[in-house]
Amino acid sequence: MNSLKFKAEIENLYEINNIILSQLNTNNKNTKDLELIIEEIFVNIVKYSNADCIKINYSYNAKTSIFNLEFIDNGIMFNPLEHEDYSKKEDLDSTPVGGLGIFFFKSLSDSISYEYKNNENHLFISKIIK
Repeated sequence: MNSLKFKAEIENLYEINNIILSQLNTNNKNTKDLELIIEEIFVNIVKYSNADCIKINYSYNAKTSIFNLEFIDNGIMFNPLEHEDYSKKEDLDSTPVGGLGIFFFKSLSDSISYEYKNNENHLFISKIIK
């Protein structure tokens, strides 16, 4: 498992994506989906959590094609899995710009779990990369 630790500043997103995505030797739709997942989660933590830093643990298993991510932050407790899903087109149309990040990363991920422990948010994501 690889780990990154950055200050919770939006300027760090480009470097984080470059480091994590360099683990993959492909440039397909699933890689773009993974990039969007990382971006949406990171930006939400920076903008809303009041976290000082963000730690990201990640690994890729080439045999199973599964990319695992764990986002850890010391911000306010927030479980995105409890956030309301948009199930109808009308919901999406009435959502303000910037209000779909959680919806996007939840719909693009293959597996998601969350826990709050040791005063930290831990968000686990798995994405199949083929």
